[in-house]
Amino acid sequence: MALAGYMILLAMLADALDGSLARMSHTTSSFGGQLDSLCDMISFGAAPAFLMLRIVHQGLAIQGLGHQSLYERLVLLAGLTYLCCTAIRLARFNVEHMGERSDHSGFVGLPSPAAAGVVVSLVIFYVEIAQAKALLCGLPVATAASGILMVSRVPYPHVLNQYIVGKKPFSHLIKILALLAILVAAKPQTTLLVAFCGFAAAFPIKALYLKLLHKPIAASQTNNLQAESASDLPQVFS
Repeated sequence: MALAGYMILLAMLADALDGSLARMSHTTSSFGGQLDSLCDMISFGAAPAFLMLRIVHQGLAIQGLGHQSLYERLVLLAGLTYLCCTAIRLARFNVEHMGERSDHSGFVGLPSPAAAGVVVSLVIFYVEIAQAKALLCGLPVATAASGILMVSRVPYPHVLNQYIVGKKPFSHLIKILALLAILVAAKPQTTLLVAFCGFAAAFPIKALYLKLLHKPIAASQTNNLQAESASDLPQVFS
């Protein structure tokens, strides 16, 4: 099971390089863009969902939890939700970027490789580090949540284009090297888990925080405008 997860991670590396290689060789085409989406649907949609189903069912059998039809149906629903959301995410991306296959600085919704990384990192951590019942039960929930984040309107940055590619100040390089040193010092399985789950959760939390932060300000500004308008009215009645 862990080997299958590492193969999906290898597919992420190939997905990150194929577009750049096509642009460098001037071989980009609409056919290539659609074929890339079909490959993403298998690599980052069907494969992680199937891997989650297998690991949960195998884990239930190992831990002797027996046949639980209701829970198994919920697990299937989580996998189906993730699969459908991946298809919608890729179709929406193709429509919004029709005729534009150039580099971009961000995404609307969690990118499908990152969503697959959440599922895969949890599977690898469960298989190789901690075979805990709580982690096994939380895996379908994390899978469904990753699918919902893919079709959300939460903005996510393009990590490669924003933080690595292009001219960056020297202090930026120091920060990246320090972060890599911290991640390398930890176990690879833990690094994958923290990196993918942290990336997926950080930006919805940031968006929610900004929304809550601006909401009271907007309300107070509205009240002030209403008070100013009322003070400008002529005093007809004494």
